[in-house]
Amino acid sequence: MAGGGTGNPDGLSAPSDASTVRKLAHLNRLRLRTIRPLERLRAALYPGRGHIGGREFAGAVYAYLTDVQAARLVRLQAARLQGRGEGPWPNGWAGYGI
Repeated sequence: MAGGGTGNPDGLSAPSDASTVRKLAHLNRLRLRTIRPLERLRAALYPGRGHIGGREFAGAVYAYLTDVQAARLVRLQAARLQGRGEGPWPNGWAGYGI
């Protein structure tokens, strides 16, 4: 992975303490969790041997969506929206497999 971690999350001139170190470690874990699936997707889409075909493209996108748990995130967001009464259909999300 390219690059390193981030600097002080409280600002470059802010003093560093145990809380800052914990926040920085947490932010770096989140950063890795975000970047790694994107790096894998990029490697699959640009393997260094020219263009990929449709099957490879679809497989790379599917692997990325699986990697980031996209289906789970959509279900969670749908449940949040339904809980707030924001479902776009009169019967909520029922019948849509969510």
